[in-house]
Amino acid sequence: MFFGKVSSVLVLVLALIKTGCLALECWKCTSDYDASCSDHFNTTRIFKNRVHLNDYESYGTNQLNRREPHLFTCEGMHTSTIEQYKNVCLKKVYIIPNRPNKYIRECRMVLKSHKVGECPSDVLAAATDRSLVHCSSCEYDGCNSANRNTVFLMGLLPLLIFIFTH
Repeated sequence: MFFGKVSSVLVLVLALIKTGCLALECWKCTSDYDASCSDHFNTTRIFKNRVHLNDYESYGTNQLNRREPHLFTCEGMHTSTIEQYKNVCLKKVYIIPNRPNKYIRECRMVLKSHKVGECPSDVLAAATDRSLVHCSSCEYDGCNSANRNTVFLMGLLPLLIFIFTH
């Protein structure tokens, strides 16, 4: 009975969680071209309004030229052969005088020692005019949106409790 419950949980976990060997996917957009890139970033609305059923069918190898908010696979970025670098998702917000704030969401390569949540040092160094008001990095798929997957994963807790108590 116990092994049946354990195998049920393992199947559930494997079905819901992507393995670490898959490439990181980050939201890529700028509010200069599409206001939906700003906060409150509504990924549900973006997916509903998406007219391209297959990203590569419409854009081919021109993924870098897309302007609407979309998930971008960071594996196309150059990676270090000695693995001293890693990909992170980045969200930056700039104050632009007499205009709405500028939001940029993108993939970025950083040193492996880079801590989650911190802004890469090259971004901070380039922001000499103090217009950068927010910068953060994260390391899971789609994490540079305003939404969090932790709410979904916490919703699994009652299911796991039910499996182990019955």
